[in-house]
Amino acid sequence: SFFTVALYSESLFLLFAVLSFYFLDKKNYLYASIFTTLASLTRLVGIALVIAIIYAYFASRKFKIKNLDKTFCQVLISPFGFIFYSFYLYLTSGYFLYFLKAQVFFWQRSVTNPLTTVSVYIGELVTLHPRPLFHYFDLLVTVLFLLVLVVGIRKIPSSWWIFSVLVILIPASTTSLVSM
Repeated sequence: SFFTVALYSESLFLLFAVLSFYFLDKKNYLYASIFTTLASLTRLVGIALVIAIIYAYFASRKFKIKNLDKTFCQVLISPFGFIFYSFYLYLTSGYFLYFLKAQVFFWQRSVTNPLTTVSVYIGELVTLHPRPLFHYFDLLVTVLFLLVLVVGIRKIPSSWWIFSVLVILIPASTTSLVSM
């Protein structure tokens, strides 16, 4: 409830992600793509929605190129939020992917293998390396979410599962699990 009333982008992202999946479930690719565009304008992990929508579209067409139709053009709208944001970053900073530089400069985070991040957290837990308590909570939440995805692989719709995995892997690729 904190994030839904606070002045953060998380509440908007949640709304747009839910609407994206709602319209994706209805096979309305135009609205799903529009809300995905809006979601990726609010949070970087919105790019995971783009991949989920593209996957869902191709899955509904049995992954055959000959089954593509005009609705594929509607699916192509989905990455525009990320493209617009990258263009905005270029205009204001001179770099399309400025958020990667900002992670390093402001947060001392760099792009890394997400498994490395998790293994460092687990290694420090096993060796009793002192870390703040919330780091252990972040690790616990990450591992629990991954377990839910492993157990639910056959029960969770494929596009939701892909989105969920990417939403875990993208923040874990920043050498920190704090974003979980």
